[in-house]
Amino acid sequence: MSIKEGKTRMTTNELMLAKAFRDAGFEQEKAENLAQSIFDAIRDNVATKSDLQRVELTLRSEMQALRGEMTLLKWMVGGVYVIGVPALWLLLRVAAKVGALG
Repeated sequence: MSIKEGKTRMTTNELMLAKAFRDAGFEQEKAENLAQSIFDAIRDNVATKSDLQRVELTLRSEMQALRGEMTLLKWMVGGVYVIGVPALWLLLRVAAKVGALG
């Protein structure tokens, strides 16, 4: 059964490849089947432009979420520094006054 009789229509690129196979000596049906098989394998294993755009949007969204989490983390570390350093200094002064540090 030729591709023309089947359910799938060949694209222009597939037709060009089938023509190249015919020009190389393949029979019409074999040339079309080979071209169809090659393009089916490519479609199943190669990302399209829309696939890449979808991945790009997902990555951009996740990067934005990470930026928000990093900002929160910066504030938390800053808060620990602002509160923790004076608290440690005060603790060391108290310990020195009571002689706990030797």
